[in-house]
Amino acid sequence: MSRRYFIGFLTKGDVDRCVRGGYTVFPQRETYTRVRRGDWVVYYSARDVFHYKAQWVRRFTAVGVVTGDMPYPVKDAHDNKEWRSRARFYPDCVRVDARDVVGRLSFIPDANLWQHSLVPKRYGVREVVYEDFLVLAHAMRLPKSAYLRQGDIADPSAGLPNSTRLYPGNPQP
Repeated sequence: MSRRYFIGFLTKGDVDRCVRGGYTVFPQRETYTRVRRGDWVVYYSARDVFHYKAQWVRRFTAVGVVTGDMPYPVKDAHDNKEWRSRARFYPDCVRVDARDVVGRLSFIPDANLWQHSLVPKRYGVREVVYEDFLVLAHAMRLPKSAYLRQGDIADPSAGLPNSTRLYPGNPQP
């Protein structure tokens, strides 16, 4: 089975909890029919906490790989049911302002209206192509050794169209 790539949507506080606890969280079990062991998840956080007056974050806040086989249900602090799976996160990754990368993501048709295109309609997770994952992984400074597949090129921006170059005009970090 091939590796897949997802963007999950949680508040920054919830993402921090996931990174500390070593697990992914999604609100619906159906999500885990999609996300499996070996798949990568990049979390996007629109706000700091789940409250309409909470501070805006609008960043990609964590990246990790799913290591658990089966999701398990858990009641969160607010007595809501959520589904977790073990994961290994890379806490040294940089949190990236979404506005700095959305123009290079293939599923965002208009960078000016990116928020409408980013959030999925269902399941709280969006599957993305490998090239979009590379854009995010590179921007977040994920070590290349963590995510490059056998036979991949060492520079994840090489071979991508100019519109999706990772750091156009800038040296690679």
